[in-house]
Amino acid sequence: MLFSAIVAFACASLTSAAPLEKRQQPGVPTTPTLDLRPLHWGDVNFIHTTDTHGWLEGHLKEENYNADLGDFYSFVVNMKKLSSHYKKDLFVVDTGDTHDVNNITKDIYNNFAPKWHGRYLTSNVYIKDATSNKTVPIGEKYTYFEGHFGTKVLAFGFLYDFTGNGNLSVVTKVESEVNQTWFKDALHQHQPDIIAVIGHVPIRQAEFAVVYKAIRIVYPYMPIAFLGGHSHIRDFKVFDNWAGGIESGRYLETIGWFSIDGVKSNAHRHVKQDWKTHNPPANLTFSRRYLDTNRETYIFHSELKDAKHFDSQKGVDLTKTITEERKLLNTSFVYGCAPHDYYLNRVPATNDYSIYSLITNEILPKVVVNASRPNPATVIINSGSQRFDLFKGPFTVDDTYIVSPFTDHFKYVTAPFSSASKVLAQLNNGKYNKRDVIPTGAVLPNEITFRNFAFHNITNATLTPGYTTTGDLGTDGDDTKHSSIPYVNQPEYVASALPTNATADTPIDVVYLDYFESSVISVLQSIDGKNYTGGYYRSDLMTTNTMYPPFAEKYWSKNC
Repeated sequence: MLFSAIVAFACASLTSAAPLEKRQQPGVPTTPTLDLRPLHWGDVNFIHTTDTHGWLEGHLKEENYNADLGDFYSFVVNMKKLSSHYKKDLFVVDTGDTHDVNNITKDIYNNFAPKWHGRYLTSNVYIKDATSNKTVPIGEKYTYFEGHFGTKVLAFGFLYDFTGNGNLSVVTKVESEVNQTWFKDALHQHQPDIIAVIGHVPIRQAEFAVVYKAIRIVYPYMPIAFLGGHSHIRDFKVFDNWAGGIESGRYLETIGWFSIDGVKSNAHRHVKQDWKTHNPPANLTFSRRYLDTNRETYIFHSELKDAKHFDSQKGVDLTKTITEERKLLNTSFVYGCAPHDYYLNRVPATNDYSIYSLITNEILPKVVVNASRPNPATVIINSGSQRFDLFKGPFTVDDTYIVSPFTDHFKYVTAPFSSASKVLAQLNNGKYNKRDVIPTGAVLPNEITFRNFAFHNITNATLTPGYTTTGDLGTDGDDTKHSSIPYVNQPEYVASALPTNATADTPIDVVYLDYFESSVISVLQSIDGKNYTGGYYRSDLMTTNTMYPPFAEKYWSKNC
């Protein structure tokens, strides 16, 4: 988790932004005219990103989220310029999952974390250092510093109680860490104005509650800002009158804004043994806003008199670098033209506009099924293997990674129809985890409306579909007003059809992804008591990512 201090800024009354010349990636759709409101600036302010998952180029097919990382860089530069005038502290925070890749712990430890000069925080994540033969924190366990305008900050950075790490890393439980001497010493040895708890943790999940309670033992009124992530939603939680937390979406769609008024009060610093002898200090005032990631939004909130002055040289250079890398990787190469949108969560899995209907009825039987095998097959995938909507029009190399960036291979076992026919139902009825962003047991707000990433088929003449967020501060947090989009729960596993003419003894190839192989084997063994050993189903080692190109090339038109 990254914590960067930048001087902050206050607001002025501005009119809404109009469409402007684009500096984003070539070919992105034009952002419509936006009806925006000025932000509220407090004593302490945060810009927050999380779960960007490598979305450096922005959303090339979505009009509300089309700014790239270079545009965001210029946005932050402009905030820094304003902060010098308004004399308010701003802190820029990222809370993890910057990209999708495995086995990078050593590189983060050796190369990435040191570049942040003590601001890469890993309060409960460790690496086994091959040189010293010791288990050491990957980054810093905490940091204490003073902002440009005097705000004293004590910051921690936690990962949720993750158990899927490899042998090179160690993740300790948050509850264990807050009971360690280092955590208690950090609280007692410093006198901050505010404690920032940042982490790859959903703000309503138990781990943040544990940290909150541990801090309150020492500082019952200390301002606490929680900045979370991982569950890919927009949300705000009020812990008490002096503690609040924000979560800021995913995939470089959302820039979170979190401001706090009333921070610099000495009354907040009383430790527990004194707190009953003092009247509680005045309540803090929290404000949050979820900004859509487009240049028009950035320019409006940068408060520029002339939009031509928005771009910084490094921001422009970063945009150009992203464009050049896309060209080098040929990510715009078109495999075919999708006839219409296919949605991840907007419609039921059996609907013709569902991506799971496309996969189970078309891609799996036509491309994945191995025709050289003697047995009929049913192919099972977990719905978490698909990450995003597939939009109508040109389907490119880039889209294959957007829709399914994972490299899960297809494996199989052969079982009699009487057993094979029961696997899908038992997977869906059992506790066999799919790849998902929301961990088992996570507590999410009751009224959150998840966004389905679709802007097509607009039904509201004045609003584009998108996030409509409800949290503890109400419903006015979305910077751009959107019409809400339905969210339909999907089965954890879906599959291509079984043969209709099979008997109980007919051998069936039960094909599945190596990601959940152990679950399939366990289910089959519980059904018929036999021992099964999986093998790779295809000699070309096709994956959930590489199954798309051959289908698009063969079955979709070349002319969009």
